[in-house]
Formats: sequence, structure tokens, C-alpha cells
Amino acid sequence: MKTFKQLRVVFDLPLHPRQIPRWRGALIEWAGRDRDLFHNHRQGPQNYYRYPLVQYQALGGQAAVLAINEGADQLEQLLTQRDWFIRWRDQLRPLQVDRAEVDWPVVALSDTFRTYRLQHWLPFNQENYRWWKTEAAGLQEKVDRLERILCSHLLTFATGIRWQVPEKIVLRIQDIRRTKQLRFHGSPVVAFDLVFDANLILPPCGLGRAVSHGFGVLDPVVQKVKKQVHRQPSKQRSAPLWG
Repeated sequence: MKTFKQLRVVFDLPLHPRQIPRWRGALIEWAGRDRDLFHNHRQGPQNYYRYPLVQYQALGGQAAVLAINEGADQLEQLLTQRDWFIRWRDQLRPLQVDRAEVDWPVVALSDTFRTYRLQHWLPFNQENYRWWKTEAAGLQEKVDRLERILCSHLLTFATGIRWQVPEKIVLRIQDIRRTKQLRFHGSPVVAFDLVFDANLILPPCGLGRAVSHGFGVLDPVVQKVKKQVHRQPSKQRSAPLWG
């Protein structure tokens, strides 16, 4: 079991999901490029390969930020030290907090399967995207690959919050509700909305590629208790980080 710090701040700024990159850029400029938790880049164009601890979102039509652990600490510090103005549409605009919530959610293994909804999930790097489009033999092979990638993204999240998963993750995709062809940073991607079961207790969080841009939103589904997990034979899913 592991607890970690989450700070979610919703601002009085109307925002459509397609505007998240602009919102991200504005807040990075406000925070300062020297605070790399806000942009996850080294000096130059290279990214860090780590779970983003600052994630930019549009919640209920408003601009929001979800910050975790050190990211939450830095955001709290900035909100107490900086003037609340951002550059938006080439103008300075006051940045007003609509609401802020601090939480210490728990992540843990579970003896029963729990159900989660995952929306706008980007599972694929370029290699896996080519495989999906041209090489996959059938539906079952595609689902197996998706489950392996999803497990790797769960492990990346666990690493990001400094949780060592003590046993194997068991998961199964129950329903792929929608796929959507998009372009992200100029490259073609497939976004998935799906439902899966896992032997994990998870809070709302981000999973997969581009979670800092509002993709991969995970929410628990409240329902009756699932049947117990049979750990042997277990279904271990693993794959390279970030799909």
C-alpha cells in the first residue's frame, strides 16, 4: 500500500480540451522554464522518460492542473509566491482559482478485481502504431498487446509515485468502447476509450502517453464487488515503458 499527495487546482478560465496545449504553455511560462516538473524537458528538445508530476486538464469546461508529490509542492509554492497573471491570447490575464483540493489517495493491490474507465488513452509509440495498423493478426492479438501496454503504463505510474508493486498485476480489458484517429505533435495516433478490470486499488489519475496534455484519464467505476483474483496461474503483463 502507498499513499501520495495530489493537488488539483481548477481555475476560472474557460477551456476546451483542444486548448490544453496552449494552457500548458501559458502555465509553463508562468512557472518558469527552470522548473522542469512543469514541462518534463531537459535543456534542449529531449524529454525526460518519467511519469509527469504536473498534468494539464480541462474539467467541466475550465482550465485545471493535477499535480503530484514534488509537482504539488512546487505548484503550492508558486501560488503563494507569484503574481497570478498568465499570458493568454497575447494578453496578460488574471489567473483566479475557482477551487483547489489536496488529497492523499491510496494505491494498493486488491484481492478482488476492480473496474476502471480509461478515456482518451494513447497506448502506442510509433513502432506499436505501425504494428497495430499493418501487422496485427486479429482482434485477440490486438487485445493482448493492449493489455501488456496498459500494464506497463500502470507500472510507470507506480514508479512515478515511488511505489514498488509487491506482486504481479492481473488485468483484463472488458470493453473497447471507442477508438479515434488523432494527430499529436504532427504524428498519427489512436486514442482509446475502454473499461478494464485489475487487481489494483487506484485513484483518478493519468495513464499512458501525453498524460500531461490531458490524455489517458482514469476513473474508478463504482459497482458491486468483483470475484476474487486467482493469483496462480497469474497473467503478468509487461512491456517497455510508454508503450
